[in-house]
Amino acid sequence: CTLSLAVITLHCFGQAKISGIVLNKQDQPLGDASVLLLNAKDSSLVKGTISSKKGEYSFSKIPRGTYFIASSFVKKNRNCLLR
Repeated sequence: CTLSLAVITLHCFGQAKISGIVLNKQDQPLGDASVLLLNAKDSSLVKGTISSKKGEYSFSKIPRGTYFIASSFVKKNRNCLLR
């Protein structure tokens, strides 16, 4: 199994739209990744989404504040067993 995790920090000033692309280590778009918008103050969940097949994601109507964006991806493999 492969689990990837990335975190970035950003600041929003007023109602904003945040968008981006999730990329793998080879800089290829990564579809079906979980993307979370987290409040930087306490890491509480603000919004969540799944990236498109092209790796694209977006959040709209984001209130003023400082946020983390966390992305994770689990590659399914039939030889993978979690215990």
